[in-house]
Amino acid sequence: MTFTGLLGSWIATVAATDCTTGAGTANQTISRSLLTYWSGTATDMTGLLTVSTPGPLTAADAVSLRTSHTAYSATALILGSGTLSWRPTLSVSIPTSAVAGMYSCVLTHSVA
Repeated sequence: MTFTGLLGSWIATVAATDCTTGAGTANQTISRSLLTYWSGTATDMTGLLTVSTPGPLTAADAVSLRTSHTAYSATALILGSGTLSWRPTLSVSIPTSAVAGMYSCVLTHSVA
């Protein structure tokens, strides 16, 4: 996450698509509701952050990506610009009906 300005706040959200393989039929799809996510702690920070808050911090706090969630938020007092980095964890529960294959989905972080 990169930010610029003098004073402000931002929220980074995380969202995902369903994971699919092949033609994406019912047994070739893993619903995004079976994906769980937690942010963990910040791994790197530059600039002056007044307050930075992770979304779900630990595995015990993990959230389903059925809907979007806050990944990180911060209020910043910045001299110039700065960055905030974190290393989230994504977990997938594979249903027994899923066929073997190479599945793909999109995980998106957005900042507002």
